[in-house]
Amino acid sequence: MAVFSPSVLHAQGKQPRSIPISTETRMSVARSFRQQSPYVKGMCTVIATAWIYPAADVEIALATTTTPYTRVGNIITGQDISGCIALAEAIFQQTAVTQPNGNVGYALGEVTFLTDRGKDLFIKLPSGETVIQYRLLKQATPQQNPPIPSPAVDTPNETIGYGIIFNALGTDAGTPGYLYNIDPVRFARLG
Repeated sequence: MAVFSPSVLHAQGKQPRSIPISTETRMSVARSFRQQSPYVKGMCTVIATAWIYPAADVEIALATTTTPYTRVGNIITGQDISGCIALAEAIFQQTAVTQPNGNVGYALGEVTFLTDRGKDLFIKLPSGETVIQYRLLKQATPQQNPPIPSPAVDTPNETIGYGIIFNALGTDAGTPGYLYNIDPVRFARLG
């Protein structure tokens, strides 16, 4: 069966036929996953417990720290590597104040899904090298009565906070422990 475009049919003096599509016909057409559900960028926690840091805690920590730094927009610059580490530690310590129960701070269990809020926060050296990169995320998997129980988490459901997605201090998802007491990267991008 030959298929002709409307311009070819018109050149031949023919009119293209329109085929009416009923509601029933449209409903029976198979749809791809992308048509059924909008794509949502997100992340998932991997390996073990991960932490997020609410923006309000970040702002309080930066306002009250004695560690010298400069800030321009979403870039926080420490005076040296020790200053960058101290800034990250101050942020964690503030979350331990606002969420002191159980595993202090805003801890998330393994396989917690989070939606990406599209905002980064950087701690950098004066040279411009990124030491830590945070990404603003919203918790999607409940921690209160989670599908996979984890006794180490006490984060309220739907918490929004910054999670570490890059750490130049040598820790990553495969490294046990916390080098310089800074979280290893425990978020994997989905999609």
